[in-house]
Amino acid sequence: MATYGSWYLTAEDATQTVAADTAEKVDVATTVGPIANMTHATPNKVTNDDTTSGVFQINATATISHDTNNTLIHLLLYVDGAEVSDWEQERKVGTGGDIGNMSVSALVTLAAASYVELYVSANKSGDLTWNHLALVAHKVTV
Repeated sequence: MATYGSWYLTAEDATQTVAADTAEKVDVATTVGPIANMTHATPNKVTNDDTTSGVFQINATATISHDTNNTLIHLLLYVDGAEVSDWEQERKVGTGGDIGNMSVSALVTLAAASYVELYVSANKSGDLTWNHLALVAHKVTV
């Protein structure tokens, strides 16, 4: 039985205001993509509905900008409300409004009913613009 789930940004150029140095859940509208034995909850959550735990390959990608010069943006993966340590990715926005891509991939163990979410942080307060955003979770063990 295959177990996988995905979501993508509902509308391009979605804005999210963030506080400096605070990890915040990605809070823009997302739409469910291909999914089996998982559920999608807006804005960015996929839950393992399989009755068994397993190792999942998680891939997330974002095209993002920040309105403030010299800002470091971090994309973080969370499982069951806790950060997956050491899988955080960083991007520097040199000039406010610069658009760039960032991604995060990890192998994580999800128990039945465990869930995956994306979080974001920046070292400066301001507005993030999500141009593109997607997440895919795929169970790789039985």
